[in-house]
Amino acid sequence: MNTDRLKRLLSVTLTVAACGCLAILVWHERHSLFSTLAAIRLAPLLVSLAVGSISIALTFLLFHDLVTHYANRPFQRKYTFFLYTAGQLIKHIPGKIWSYLFHINELRGDSAIKVNLHLLAFNSAANVGFAILVLTGYYFNAVIAVMGIPVLLWSLYVLNRFTPLIFALASRLFARVPGITTSNERVPYAVSTRLVVVKAISLSAYIVAWYALISSVVPIDFSQSVVLCALYTIAWFVGMLAIVVPSGIGIREVVFVLIGRAFDLDNTLLVTFGILARFWLVAIDALLGVTGILSFRRKPEPDHA
Repeated sequence: MNTDRLKRLLSVTLTVAACGCLAILVWHERHSLFSTLAAIRLAPLLVSLAVGSISIALTFLLFHDLVTHYANRPFQRKYTFFLYTAGQLIKHIPGKIWSYLFHINELRGDSAIKVNLHLLAFNSAANVGFAILVLTGYYFNAVIAVMGIPVLLWSLYVLNRFTPLIFALASRLFARVPGITTSNERVPYAVSTRLVVVKAISLSAYIVAWYALISSVVPIDFSQSVVLCALYTIAWFVGMLAIVVPSGIGIREVVFVLIGRAFDLDNTLLVTFGILARFWLVAIDALLGVTGILSFRRKPEPDHA
């Protein structure tokens, strides 16, 4: 069996298995799930969509800064917005890897590889670090969690400055993938600082959006909504690692339920928000993706102004 066929078989097998587990969870909680979703309130749901879109749009600014840095030439924001949002939309269909291939095809050269590796490492570190701090503060010691915030921000800044180590590691792990090469390029201090600040604002908006989303279904304390957001973020990270599965479908939701159970959370609540969050994120990516595509006319030349 050749490598391509094996990859397709692995992708289909993992996707079917994950979706099967998710279907079992949904079937078991079907009555409570459907009655809960039927009572959803429109106003907070729309607020969550609006604020969530702002959060993802802010992430685009990280992408824009990294594209202009690694391509070593300025691009119009309208074009990089199209690249980022269209890529976010593509990942829901054939899988995350196709989002990367889309960027590689558009940008040419190895800059797209570097941008995606850097953004993947940076977002993963920021999101998982946030989740760990939240869970530490809620279940163990709030003081330690608060003290950990500047440590996390500084760590993200240092990560931006030492991306050559990320490229070196990736070149060893994925030596057979064309375009992954070692690099001595360091992100400038100003760009690194801007990435950390924008990411902090984006995460803050995401937390507010998550609270509005949950509030559209059931009344909940803000602190509890942040805990659910942290747990879902960990599930997102696990689902993201399964790059052969389209947008980690099934895997993310099952992991969310399992770790939620470990924290003694209600099973119906976990299944409900696992499903709701999936459709919510797809709706945001679709909204921004369509906006980016409609605003795109042709591939612009670099803006030398």
